[in-house]
Amino acid sequence: MTRSEALSDLVEPWCKKVMDDPQWERLLTRAKSSNALFTETLLTDETIRAHQSFYRSQRSENLPSGEIRVLLSLGSSLDSYPGVCHSGFLSLIFDDTIHELATKELPTAAVTVSLTITFHQPVRTPALVVCRAWMEKEPVGRKAWIKSTIEDGKGGVFASAASFILKIKENI
Repeated sequence: MTRSEALSDLVEPWCKKVMDDPQWERLLTRAKSSNALFTETLLTDETIRAHQSFYRSQRSENLPSGEIRVLLSLGSSLDSYPGVCHSGFLSLIFDDTIHELATKELPTAAVTVSLTITFHQPVRTPALVVCRAWMEKEPVGRKAWIKSTIEDGKGGVFASAASFILKIKENI
């Protein structure tokens, strides 16, 4: 049975700014071929209440790639302590968002080699957060470096991550 997603959670002005901006392409994240952990298993009223991914291909002098933004409404069943989202779950958000960017930016699939996370402050649940990801620098051969943050949408950063990913060899 398919559950109705609580997209009405994503009504904060900072969410609407991304959702209504034509530069941000809304990504289809519900397909069976996408990450079933996010799109099925954890999509409940008490875990991931809603999520929507967006991609902007526009680059700048400081940004050698496009950017992914994933808006997430997080419930209290993701807690490690009462009212605090589990850091392992935040790691999962980073890894999933990083791979959404890799899918848009790289010609072949990639795997995570390393993911280094710095936690700045706890995510108090329930919460509405945005995970952002962008290439730190131009990919070299099969190697790519991605930066990412989980934010409150108003300038506060809960956690930041640096990832090294490797494009899969085409003959495998």
